[in-house]
Amino acid sequence: MLRLDDAIEGADYPLTITIANPAGVAITPSAASWSLYDLQGNVINSRSDVALTPSSSMALVLQESDLDIAAGYDSADRVLHVAGTYDDPVYGDGVSFLQVFRFKVKRAGAA
Repeated sequence: MLRLDDAIEGADYPLTITIANPAGVAITPSAASWSLYDLQGNVINSRSDVALTPSSSMALVLQESDLDIAAGYDSADRVLHVAGTYDDPVYGDGVSFLQVFRFKVKRAGAA
């Protein structure tokens, strides 16, 4: 699981996602999507299997509503899954991948 920088509640959180094959070489997926969860595995803001435009560098913006924090808390942990398939000259066509990222959402001004 890769750790991302903290996000701030009430602000968009732009990300650029790149995928690499097992040799560490960047690839362009043939299909890709993302899902957003809390640490208990609950889908956040209906963000499940959201399509990405396959590219060697995929833009993704989590919006304010994706980064809400429950009343009474100063932060919330989020888990972002990016999944899809790619064609590889060594491993064949339709190789699946899953990258998992974890980040914290903080209230503006919270320590």
